Amino acid sequence: MIIEAKKESLNGAAYTSARMKTEGKREFQYGRIDIRAKLPTGKGIWPALWMLGDDIARVSWPRCGEIDIMEIIGSEPATLHGTVHWDNNGNYANYGKSTMPANGTFADEYHVFTIIWDEQKPNGCLMMCSLIS
Repeated sequence: MIIEAKKESLNGAAYTSARMKTEGKREFQYGRIDIRAKLPTGKGIWPALWMLGDDIARVSWPRCGEIDIMEIIGSEPATLHGTVHWDNNGNYANYGKSTMPANGTFADEYHVFTIIWDEQKPNGCLMMCSLIS
């Protein structure tokens, strides 16, 4: 699949892009997710692979939880951001990590981004794996 950002007008926006939404298709607790991707770079680009809790319509964010498997700000193509967001007794909480590839950027070649959700971690949080090239 190729998702492209295009400079074109649509509904008052100067650019278009896409998202893949799986809401209502699959839900799980604990496990491993691998995503293989080659990422774009450039000002204004913000590729991201993330998941929200299936109860977002009922409890809202951040109470539903959010797992950012990876996010890259286009102007920082060698920095990977992975973050977990949740509600901590009425207070917003998060945990984030940034990792750089051994050489080059995440746009140079395909990489596998992995996250492992492990019930043995403190507070039921996630262990974030860096990347597997």
